[in-house]
Amino acid sequence: MEMKLGTVPCGITNLYDSVAVLLGHDPSKCHYDCTKIEVSEDIAQAIEDTYNDGTSDWKMTFGMHWCCFGPKEDKTLPDNTVRVEEGFIK
Repeated sequence: MEMKLGTVPCGITNLYDSVAVLLGHDPSKCHYDCTKIEVSEDIAQAIEDTYNDGTSDWKMTFGMHWCCFGPKEDKTLPDNTVRVEEGFIK
């Protein structure tokens, strides 16, 4: 299922919680499977930008969080778009 976001949430958890709300779920009761969500390039960039705190190691921190918890990026998706598969929310 593809959906457009009104605004791009900052941070991986905020993104997942926003998608849960759009799907009619209470985020406080959700667990997410990051292998079941893809985001457009602008969303990926916005999330990366939230990690840039000016320190020398922010890219490493972002990279580790993206690899472990982040969605996949799909450059073919239109701006502000996420694609979720069944099983994203548990």
